[in-house]
Amino acid sequence: MEHPRVTCCLGTWNAADFVERTLRGLMAQTHEPVEFVVADDASTDGTFARCQSIVGDDPRFRLVRRERNLGWCRNYAALVADVRTPFVCFAFHDDVVRPTYLSELVAALQANESAVLAYSDLIFGSNDFVPLSGVYTALDCVQDVSARLQSLIRMRGSWWIPFRGVMRTSAALRCRECLLVDGPDAFSADWIWLIDMAMEGEFVRVPQVLYEKHWLRTGATMTASWRYRDEFALRLRCLRELRRRRPTGWPGLCLTTAGEIAILPIRRVARRIRVAFAKRRSARDASPGARAGGPA
Repeated sequence: MEHPRVTCCLGTWNAADFVERTLRGLMAQTHEPVEFVVADDASTDGTFARCQSIVGDDPRFRLVRRERNLGWCRNYAALVADVRTPFVCFAFHDDVVRPTYLSELVAALQANESAVLAYSDLIFGSNDFVPLSGVYTALDCVQDVSARLQSLIRMRGSWWIPFRGVMRTSAALRCRECLLVDGPDAFSADWIWLIDMAMEGEFVRVPQVLYEKHWLRTGATMTASWRYRDEFALRLRCLRELRRRRPTGWPGLCLTTAGEIAILPIRRVARRIRVAFAKRRSARDASPGARAGGPA
């Protein structure tokens, strides 16, 4: 089977201390042909120079240096606007992909013409990286657009996993507008992106661990305040997208979104409880006694 060309877009910002593992994972990809475009978003810690020293003269890489900071959303929006290959993916400066990541996900898209996004299972963790398994099956080959959107709107489970997948460029370009945001609107913009992509076509899951998600204590996810007003505004953005694009069953989807807004305070309390338990488990697993097999 012919291997179509794919572009991998990597946005970086102040990642000099940890971007090497990300770049090494990309450089080890078995899929050919591939182009890697690295756009440094006006880092102040020497990230661009670090990327240059790592990739060297690898012809698959093209490095771009932003003159001013665009923010992560607009940086990726600018990257995807220049893609001319059939497939595209977003890489992230603190994550690592396995060598067959691109080849497996591109093959999954080729095998399903109705699919616009392919994603894999992953492992995730923070800092010392005690790995946890990440599997999301709710959107796997769901053909009905309304069912896909209902699942995403409810934000149950690890809905964020498909954002780490490979997409058809034609669909990604039609969704690019939702990334033209900054400031508070950039909060959980990956969710809005997936909602737009779900309107374009099916998602397909590859049941292999091909991705490592690293959450750093200084990263956006770990430092986000998750304020009520931000989550409320996020769901209002979802309502606007539904009204703007009007997918099949959009009135009912708007009602589902309104219902999620109504129970938002309850969900916030439940999240705090889950986070507290997760922190306790992480501390227990990372303790010397636990690592030695003794009592935690």
